[in-house]
Amino acid sequence: QLSLLPYLKDYLIYDCVIYPAAAYLEMMLAVGRHGLGQDIIELKNISIESALTLPAGKKIETQVVVSPSDSVGYELNIYAQTKISTWNSHAKG
Repeated sequence: QLSLLPYLKDYLIYDCVIYPAAAYLEMMLAVGRHGLGQDIIELKNISIESALTLPAGKKIETQVVVSPSDSVGYELNIYAQTKISTWNSHAKG
C-alpha cells in the first residue's frame, strides 16, 4: 500500500512500483549486519539484474541467498517471487 510507504510514489510507473536500488543495498547491508554479525561491511560489484515490480494488491516474497565467495567475504543474491511465479534473480553483489 502506497499509503504506508508514501515515498514509493516516486518509483511509480503506470500502476506498478519499481523497487528502488537503494532498497537492494539496504537488504544486503542488513544481511551483513544482522545475519552475518559483521560491524564493518563493504559492498562490491553490485549489479541489478532485473527490475522488481511491486504491483498493487499483490504480495511479493523475497529472499537473500548468502554464499561464501572465492575471495574474502560472501556473495549475496536477492530473489523475489509472486504467489504464482518462480524465483527470479533481481540483484547480486
